[in-house]
Amino acid sequence: MADLRGTALVVEDLPDTRKWLVQQLGDAYPDLQITAVGDLSSAQAFLRSTRTLSLALIDLGLPDGSGIDLIRDIALRWPQAIAVVATIYDGVVRLTDAAKLNS
Repeated sequence: MADLRGTALVVEDLPDTRKWLVQQLGDAYPDLQITAVGDLSSAQAFLRSTRTLSLALIDLGLPDGSGIDLIRDIALRWPQAIAVVATIYDGVVRLTDAAKLNS
């Protein structure tokens, strides 16, 4: 497994799923500093406050907006960051939109 360090963001509105994602990510990459939030506005606030981002796990269906908007913001500010869509959303159109943003 590749060595991943730096800052990670987990954006998932379901608390149990968010906790599980953070645990799995922390187990796989113990040197990663992980911040977890449950909605788009909290994610955007975190991104405004951080200088670096290595990885983001993003749910598409958030209670206050679309994770696709967040992926777009990340791609513009941190083009080297890895954005991973972690969603149960069943819409092919949204997944296609996310794929176009290289997530």
